[in-house]
Amino acid sequence: MRSGSVGVDDLEQRYGIPDAVRFEAGPNGLTRVVVVTPQAEAQLYLHGAHLTHYQPRGDRPLLFLSEQSRLAADAPIRGGVPIVFPWFGPKAGDPSAPTHGFARVAEWSVESATQAADGSVELVCCLDSAMATHPSWTQAYSLRYRVAIGSLLELVLEVHNPSEKPFAFEEALHTYLSVGDARQLSVTGLADTTYIDKTDGARRKVQGPEPTHPRHGRDGSSLSGHASDLPGGRSGLGTAARGGEVGPRGDGGLEPLDRQGQGHAGFRRRRVARDALPRDRQPGRSRRDAPAGPAPHTPSRDPQ
Repeated sequence: MRSGSVGVDDLEQRYGIPDAVRFEAGPNGLTRVVVVTPQAEAQLYLHGAHLTHYQPRGDRPLLFLSEQSRLAADAPIRGGVPIVFPWFGPKAGDPSAPTHGFARVAEWSVESATQAADGSVELVCCLDSAMATHPSWTQAYSLRYRVAIGSLLELVLEVHNPSEKPFAFEEALHTYLSVGDARQLSVTGLADTTYIDKTDGARRKVQGPEPTHPRHGRDGSSLSGHASDLPGGRSGLGTAARGGEVGPRGDGGLEPLDRQGQGHAGFRRRRVARDALPRDRQPGRSRRDAPAGPAPHTPSRDPQ
């Protein structure tokens, strides 16, 4: 059963799990789901189905949330794991459309909340064209988002086309990972891949064997599905992605440090992992994309 537009008390009654899943009113009345398991704890807002917190037991939070995030119904949440759909970045031909689509500023419904024998929890949230759309997007669609919270964090986004005609879309789980100091961060796993260099007229270049560093002024998108590791002040922290065709994959949003400025409060503590993939969805077909992460890690040794 899907929750639809119901209050916190009804959500708690339908889907709450004692000592594991709690629904509460967060800042500015946004509905927040608080999950506590033997392996980790997490927080997710139904506004955008936005995961803002994931912390394994004995470790620090692995997701970055900006102190400037308004946490309001009329604005996207800055940090955590925003869901990008159905377009990435500005909408071509419509500068008034919301950047990164409308899914991240829509109120999602709850389909289920379940607990496994080991205490881990799975939340499933849904969004469809009857709940959220935009004049620039006329296609019927439905999204199903599965969030599994345990010793690993697994995020699975499914896109379904219920109509009689195909449509093209872009989607991403635009993850913000917390790091010790972005100036000391390096990204590996992209050797010999082609990327678009936004600092050099969007030219296509080939990444050499050396790690990528934000202090080198790199701002680009790799055209490869390779995974990447981020040692940057955190030992053994990594990400992995599976389930999608090869498409534009961000190298981590490593903007030149002098461009991040005061508009990016806390930028030294965050790293963006983009996975923006253009898709075609045929009538009556679904697409299941499952970036899984963070990958297994050892306890953080970030500086205080």
